[in-house]
Amino acid sequence: MNLFEDGFKEPKENFPEKLLQEITSHFPAATNDLVQLDIIEISKREKVNLLGGLNNNFQFKAVLASSYLRGYSFKVFEFGYDVSIYPAFIEVEEEMGGEMWSKYWNDDDSTEFLFDIQQDRDENTYIIQSDNEDSFEAALEAIFKTDKFMTTVGGLMKIARSKMEDSTSQKKAS
Repeated sequence: MNLFEDGFKEPKENFPEKLLQEITSHFPAATNDLVQLDIIEISKREKVNLLGGLNNNFQFKAVLASSYLRGYSFKVFEFGYDVSIYPAFIEVEEEMGGEMWSKYWNDDDSTEFLFDIQQDRDENTYIIQSDNEDSFEAALEAIFKTDKFMTTVGGLMKIARSKMEDSTSQKKAS
């Protein structure tokens, strides 16, 4: 008796980190190469339980940084999933999550959304659940359109440009 004669099906969806890489591929050009959005796999030691104890085997963080600002980074969000790939969970900090909550859920418009967002009061964060690739993409778009993300990127660009100009003028003076 062969219980496995029909084989197995692999999910067709993209891995969330690959989808994020595709979506953000033009980010460096949009910032004139002053700021980068790094996708970093989280080590076993750093892994956290997202959404009330659900441990995701594969976890990553999206971090803003600049080669002109050594030692500074801003964690935009963390995300993770298990071997089934979806649902994927995204954890955003309180200010960004609160902005998303008020923009998309406290609106009188009864628009249907592709993802779910919940506040984790213990951690002062918001957890977004994306059940499929479209949902994950919609959540990323919502994150990247927040005022918090836009002003953080803009501020990093301004500081990085200033550091770059200072470095260039010091080299010329030498």
